[in-house]
Amino acid sequence: MKKYAFLAIAGFSGAVCAQSNVSISGRADVGIEVGNSGYGSKTRVQSGQSTGNRLTFKGDEKLGNDLSAFFILEAGYLLDNGQASSNGSLQQGGTPTAAGAGVNSGTNVASTGAGSYLFQRVSVLGLKSSFGTVQIGRMDSPAYPIMCSSDASACGTAARTSTVFGMLAGSADRFDSSVSYQTPNMNGFDAQIAYSTGAENNQTVTAYTSFDSTLAGNAKLVGTGKGEKDGKAWGLNLRYANGPMSLGWAYHNARLALGSADITAIRTNAETVFTGNGQAAANGFVNGVRENTAKMWILGGTYDFGMAKLFATYGAGKLETTGWSANATDGARLSDRRGWTLGASMPFGAHSVRLNLGKNDDRLTADQDYSYWGVHYEYVMSKRTAVYGAYAMINNANRAGNLGAARPIQSASSTSMSVNNVAGANGNFDPSALQIGVRHSF
Repeated sequence: MKKYAFLAIAGFSGAVCAQSNVSISGRADVGIEVGNSGYGSKTRVQSGQSTGNRLTFKGDEKLGNDLSAFFILEAGYLLDNGQASSNGSLQQGGTPTAAGAGVNSGTNVASTGAGSYLFQRVSVLGLKSSFGTVQIGRMDSPAYPIMCSSDASACGTAARTSTVFGMLAGSADRFDSSVSYQTPNMNGFDAQIAYSTGAENNQTVTAYTSFDSTLAGNAKLVGTGKGEKDGKAWGLNLRYANGPMSLGWAYHNARLALGSADITAIRTNAETVFTGNGQAAANGFVNGVRENTAKMWILGGTYDFGMAKLFATYGAGKLETTGWSANATDGARLSDRRGWTLGASMPFGAHSVRLNLGKNDDRLTADQDYSYWGVHYEYVMSKRTAVYGAYAMINNANRAGNLGAARPIQSASSTSMSVNNVAGANGNFDPSALQIGVRHSF
């Protein structure tokens, strides 16, 4: 009797599963990189140079009446050492300083401890129909598809254009704890809007008021409190594709959480700009808790002439604060940058050559501009396997002695060789990298 019951249960489970489709796929990419970031020429095995390594589980079930449920679980990994990898997300962001660091400055190797990432690239569950798609979880940011579709290297290799746009405040590849709505395609147009609650990033922060004559520097500590808005973000994109032309625009607005180093910056600034007569300097700290807001937008487009495809992108990012000022000239702006890139892709048979160049313009008084160029070659051996090579160089300016380290070269997995900038002595170093590798899709 138990045998028949087991068979009946097995048959019922099979009938249910037959209504769902589950697939497993992925990408494996590894190669050799020879680069110089100020420490001398270094050679290393590098994972995810032309595309981030991933293991992807997808499933969907038709619910009837034009409605389907779906999930995507995508884990990143490193072939060189077997570790899980984590591309930076908006909510991982590091400490914003007067140097104008980008939002994403977290580690790119996932922790193996409790609460570490498992499906760190994408983890969403959603519903879709002819009216559009709603999904919840960790997902690509609204700006990410615009950046990649307008990049001749498709966000891959050292030649990728995110070298320019990754330093814009508010730039992010992923949104955590998010809900989004994607419209259906309507005569070539589609749009997406996403909101991130940032709940896991609400943290205790230190607040100062304007004046206390009993304290050194006249900066008064008024206790701690929760930054309820910290980590919250929203964004949207608009896209159009018709024939050989495509256009896309995206916008991000994020509230950055304060870390301990950020609080130290507040303390230092407050204690140095307050005057002895009970009045704050014009460029100093003011009443209330410091709040940082990053705003970023990007516009990109392509045109395919057949024998060559052209790419162009322009974007801007600004990080502003309430509660104190960076200095008299820059005021509340902690970062203010513009960036542009131009690219071309030229296919010939199974071969293709891709070129990119661009510049990131720093609008603050530090004027820490940088420009870059890169070339990317690829040979498609089959539908699933390709070999490639790439070379890129960044020209940093006005970095030595400043708070910000020089911009490093990054590949598709966002791993990079950090530029040697000990005590700001080598900040103007111009890093370069040569990459060769193989990519396989399964």
